[in-house]
Amino acid sequence: MRILPYFLFTLCLCVMPNAWSQTSNNKRVDGIVGMVGDKIVLESDVQKNLLDLMSRKDKPENFGKCEVFGSLLESKLFLYHAELDSIQVAPEQVEQNLQAQLDQAVQVLGSTDALAELYGKSSFEEVSAYLREIIEDNLKINQYQGVLTDNIEITPEEVRQFLNSLPEEELPIIGDQVELAEILIEPVVSEEQVQAVIDQLKQIKKEVEGGASFSSKVYLYTEDPGSVQTGGFYTINKNNSQFVKEFNDVAFSLKEGQISEPFKTDYGYHIIYLEKIRDDNYDVRHILIKPKPTAEAVQEAKDLADEVRMKILNKEITFEEAVLQYSDNKTNKNSNGIMMHPQTGDTRFELNSITDRLLYNAIYNLKEGEMSQVIEYQFRGDARYQIIKILDKIDSHKADFTKDFVALQRIALDNKKRDKLGQWINKKIGETYIFVDDQYKNCNFANPWVQK
Repeated sequence: MRILPYFLFTLCLCVMPNAWSQTSNNKRVDGIVGMVGDKIVLESDVQKNLLDLMSRKDKPENFGKCEVFGSLLESKLFLYHAELDSIQVAPEQVEQNLQAQLDQAVQVLGSTDALAELYGKSSFEEVSAYLREIIEDNLKINQYQGVLTDNIEITPEEVRQFLNSLPEEELPIIGDQVELAEILIEPVVSEEQVQAVIDQLKQIKKEVEGGASFSSKVYLYTEDPGSVQTGGFYTINKNNSQFVKEFNDVAFSLKEGQISEPFKTDYGYHIIYLEKIRDDNYDVRHILIKPKPTAEAVQEAKDLADEVRMKILNKEITFEEAVLQYSDNKTNKNSNGIMMHPQTGDTRFELNSITDRLLYNAIYNLKEGEMSQVIEYQFRGDARYQIIKILDKIDSHKADFTKDFVALQRIALDNKKRDKLGQWINKKIGETYIFVDDQYKNCNFANPWVQK
């Protein structure tokens, strides 16, 4: 049974594009080698994805140019139909993913200039714009695949049947795993700093209502990089909005030409200008400003993290007591700081799948019960401090129905979803314009991209 996904790649996104940079000076003739609807695949897309794949430790066997090209055609097919079906992603989600990727890359490379050089761009802003488009497309694809498979469920018996159907040599290998707990300490933003931001937004509103251009104020003040180039403009669909609830509630309460009072979301403080209502679509512009902790507050948070760690080491307080007393993570503060995988909901993390290199480097050689050094990292541009404890370490092993049920359930469910997506692909290929360049027509594709 083939367990590899139909869809290994979305559009190419590589935070550390080592292989890409090696080809930047090659005099390769680029051109269109595939087309799905109005979405094109370039030969350079194939080459970059192939080089990226070859640089990975977990690269699949027997996966060459033809397989990469086929996967890119699949991504274009999903993207084309996602846009036809008006799939939208929240700008906040795009920016959150983008910021996480950029933060991680800059932490590894050491500077934004090094990142720009690695991508062959003239500035950090160019890299951000380049990656933003890729991330937005990938999120559209993921969301559309979620819509197509949303009603698919799997029972424990189906999981058992799936496991029993696999020959011994194809049993899933569960990599080295860890269970983690954390103490998270954030710098305190004072009420004075919050009020200063609110007052600033109120002043901007007053000036716009007095005749100033809202768009010009966006260019001067907004901290939303996803909309600064468009003057803060977004279109929100009342029936299918991807924005956070607070943003939706304010936007949909406004009348045309009205500017909201400042309001808070997890991203900071906003004001919204409702430009036009077109049936269920609301054309808005907004300004986002985030209150910043002072340098003193950042240092105090770091000092507190160091102090808490020493208290635990000196047995003045237990780790669990420290979580309850000091941690700023409200989602796990009352569960001893136990961390859960954001995609799977499981408490186990496969070591090799941890993409945050700061976290990985801090914990990979720790033993059960040991605690990391204080980890400093950036979240949405602000410093945070984290202390990690290893609750359990599980060595790599073949999947066991009882011990690894959560992981097996996920694998079996993914397999069931892939079957559904495979059927969808085959159906849509027949309904969509497809072009495949001659050099790829003899490939043995998993899907009928070339009609015989």
